[in-house]
Amino acid sequence: MEPLPVGALFEPQGGQRTLQDTSRLSEQDFLQVLVAQLRNQNPLEPSGDSDFMSQIAQFEQLASLNKLNDTLSALTGLSLLGQASGLLGREVEAVVNASSEPYVGIVQSVQLTDGEAMLLVGELLIPVSAVRAVRSGS
Repeated sequence: MEPLPVGALFEPQGGQRTLQDTSRLSEQDFLQVLVAQLRNQNPLEPSGDSDFMSQIAQFEQLASLNKLNDTLSALTGLSLLGQASGLLGREVEAVVNASSEPYVGIVQSVQLTDGEAMLLVGELLIPVSAVRAVRSGS
């Protein structure tokens, strides 16, 4: 991942949707499918009670899984920030792009960007994964 200039944090992404946004079935989507099934069922052979109850149970499972996923994402983010905060005030050496010399600087702040811990070093945001060496601050 390439480092981002600090100003890039405040620039809009142009409405781009992430993979997570498009791959996750929301509760609203599930309800729309359920209502469409009920509206379009054959009136001569309606869905049985057990089918309807099964779909309601699936809806409740979906809601629970979405809540669990959100909770785990939040905990993962906090864990990453906690680990990266140990680098505050330290000098790091990071490879910001394969063709250049390593970038060396003092970590000024730590933040979570798109699920990845990022270090503000000078004017660059550097992913923790790019750090190759850590030394105590000067």
